[in-house]
Amino acid sequence: MARQVLAHARVGHDAATSRQRVRNAPRMDDFLREYWEKCSSAWKPSTQETATGYRRSHIDGAFPEAFVDSLTEGEVTKWFVAMTDKSGPGAANRCLEILRSALNNAEEWGYRVENTNPCYGIRQNRNNHRNRFLSDDEPARLGTVLAKARAGETEQSKPMPRRSCNSS
Repeated sequence: MARQVLAHARVGHDAATSRQRVRNAPRMDDFLREYWEKCSSAWKPSTQETATGYRRSHIDGAFPEAFVDSLTEGEVTKWFVAMTDKSGPGAANRCLEILRSALNNAEEWGYRVENTNPCYGIRQNRNNHRNRFLSDDEPARLGTVLAKARAGETEQSKPMPRRSCNSS
């Protein structure tokens, strides 16, 4: 143990500062509550509503015994995989982004050492694009627009006037 402390001291780590940081680090649930109070007021109302729903459903209570500074990539990966299985890849990706943002703030606020966000090593689920098919009336509308375009009757076929973007 003493050798480890000396080795860390040689490369510039201060054991006293680490102990102080550990003593000040809140549990994850307390930290998330603080993060929400400080940061969510800057979000758009729709973002607040969506993120709060994800937090309540999937993030609150996910790491009950963990302190914000001791959360590991393995714990987050295990949670992320379970989230993907339970709620689907889209919800898991969104929750991972919310957690990543919160832990970035934990680094800024001194609860975690810089560049230790455990979410950075986790790859998000692939985004599966869904096919969309035309409804019954859309092929007719599309045909009308294409016929007008061929005849040169659409707004898109008219040349646009050139405008200067200079403010002077």
